[in-house]
Amino acid sequence: MLITKTDAVVSQDDDANWQVVVALEPEDTINIPRGVYYHQCRVTLANGNVSHIEAGAFVLAVGIN
Repeated sequence: MLITKTDAVVSQDDDANWQVVVALEPEDTINIPRGVYYHQCRVTLANGNVSHIEAGAFVLAVGIN
């Protein structure tokens, strides 16, 4: 595992779509080469259940906001 973040924000947009936003700081990725990586997102619900909500590829590159 290259990066583990625990400070995600879970919310619903105006169309009632759920979204998870995870902020990456430069120091999170400074030693990871640019490229295509695989991500996996799990959310622990208030009752303790863990939900695997999303997975897939993403591009780690410089200068993308």
